[in-house]
Amino acid sequence: MFKIPFISVFSVLLSMMTSAALADKHTLSSKAFKTVDRTIIANQVENKFQDNELKIFTGDKLMWVRSGGPLALEGTADNFLSDNEFLYGFGSTQFDSEKGTYSEIYTENLKSKFQSPRSVEMNMIPTEIGFLQEFSTIRGDGVELDYSISWVSVTGEQTKFDGLWRLISCEISEIGFLKNLFTSRKNGPNNDPDEQQFDEVKMIGGGHFIFVQSSGTGEEQTSNFGYGEFVVDDGTTVHEIAKEGTRPNFSGRTIELDMQMDSGGNLIQSFVYDDNDVVLMYSRI
Repeated sequence: MFKIPFISVFSVLLSMMTSAALADKHTLSSKAFKTVDRTIIANQVENKFQDNELKIFTGDKLMWVRSGGPLALEGTADNFLSDNEFLYGFGSTQFDSEKGTYSEIYTENLKSKFQSPRSVEMNMIPTEIGFLQEFSTIRGDGVELDYSISWVSVTGEQTKFDGLWRLISCEISEIGFLKNLFTSRKNGPNNDPDEQQFDEVKMIGGGHFIFVQSSGTGEEQTSNFGYGEFVVDDGTTVHEIAKEGTRPNFSGRTIELDMQMDSGGNLIQSFVYDDNDVVLMYSRI
């Protein structure tokens, strides 16, 4: 099958050299990027999208969330996310300096583990504003998709709280089933599939944060996300400036948190949300 190349042979060689220069897990550590646009080629048809995706790298971990789009700019494709829908992924990164490539490895999501790790290998080309990612995947119907995604850096300050975290305990003063909630990726504290479940993964890095939450009973799960800027004002006082999210009245608000690390390396954050006292504890993924 004839494939339309994204870039010239010279650019491919440039990609191999420049991405090799990035082949160090510390290069992207505590960096945050947002998409400028993405081009997808399927069946020799090129479609360009403008979407709303934030990606954070910390150490050898990454997390991204995409919402409210993509908005189809050119080509024949329709928009495939509504305003209230979102996609996300989290996992680890891997660099191959000999091949000059970079891979993102996704091992699980909030609702269930993948049967085997899913890895996407790509070229990574530094640009004046951020970087360009190029890779190919196979769609469910067997059609090969070629991607080219442009990113701009929005990186802020590195902090001691940077990392990929999973919620392990939650105490909320008065929100129905969330009061003194036992969190579980399977069932509630009594292994009862009808009990309420609540799970959250949170990434902090590059002066930004992302969280994705899943809650509900049994197969009836509701997911939410939020992201924004992350600013440490002193040792433990943190301000999260919400930019996008699905929780009511989330976007545009600033939440002040007390954030600390306990002796076991867990992250503990306390704050007031809609007149409720909240204490969340996370362990590092």
